[in-house]
Amino acid sequence: MDTAIILTAGILDTVDAKTAHGLIRESRRFEILAVVDDTQQGRDAGEVLDGKHRDIPIYATVEEALALKPAYCIVGVATNGGIFPDSMIKDVVTAIRHGVSIVNGLHDYLSEREDIEELAALHQVTLTDIRKPKKRGELHFWTGEIFKLKTPVVAVLGTDCSL
Repeated sequence: MDTAIILTAGILDTVDAKTAHGLIRESRRFEILAVVDDTQQGRDAGEVLDGKHRDIPIYATVEEALALKPAYCIVGVATNGGIFPDSMIKDVVTAIRHGVSIVNGLHDYLSEREDIEELAALHQVTLTDIRKPKKRGELHFWTGEIFKLKTPVVAVLGTDCSL
């Protein structure tokens, strides 16, 4: 399991940090070492989130959290319009300069920012924009194969917005 820290830009205790909330509660992909949130430093992330101690410390700065030697730095916020907060760019740059790869769930792709892409290449880290669509050749299209399955069909519906 890869290690990671999460950036929350001072909004860990709001619904706009829903990415961080999910990762704090459970992740099968990452071992969450710490959260960076200057409004909650010194606390446990689980206690801030829902009162459950999870041994995930909160640091005020990314520099403090980088002492834990994470492999990844995850952008843990969902902003209006998916725009990358300017206040977080400095933290991303710091992480990259320390050899830490970035995972970004916003619609504003870091891999399309020339300066960030060049810095990542220089420090040999990856930029993963998880919302960036795959190239057409990597996509899967309807084939009808689903009708060959003999399992029950269950509709699972939901929203990604506040209602």
